[in-house]
Amino acid sequence: MIEVLDLLSEERKEIGENKLIVFEKKTNDYILSIPHSGTLIPIEFEKNINIDKQILVGSDLFTEKVYNINSGMCIISKLSPYLVDMNRFKQVGKDKSLPKHLQQSPFNRFLPKGEHILKQEYSQEEKEKILMYYDQYHLLIQKSISETKRQHGFALLFDCHS
Repeated sequence: MIEVLDLLSEERKEIGENKLIVFEKKTNDYILSIPHSGTLIPIEFEKNINIDKQILVGSDLFTEKVYNINSGMCIISKLSPYLVDMNRFKQVGKDKSLPKHLQQSPFNRFLPKGEHILKQEYSQEEKEKILMYYDQYHLLIQKSISETKRQHGFALLFDCHS
């Protein structure tokens, strides 16, 4: 169990660590990646983050309700994208041909008014722990792609946002 803060309800609760990255499989037809609908921050990282209502602006709230998850495979991050953005590269390169937002690390986020999200930088140990969630998310995507390709010869991956 892990204690989390739900940014939407402002409740603190304990949930199973396996509930932070959710994998639902109905069929092997396609894959839905839902990286930004989460509102949870493990309590241990609360001290690092500027938490106020504008933090919800960067979330794609209820995205899993927008897409048909009655079939296919669905991977959902329940973690706030302000903790770790699953849609960024783990290692930031210097490829200036990428859009500016894709040149940021999974940790380098700004609030809508331009304020940096972090009150204090993560320690190396904290980064490694957060990246375990990132790795888990991307491992599920890779496994789903491999399984779908094995069955169909190709895979359709939809990057879902609201």
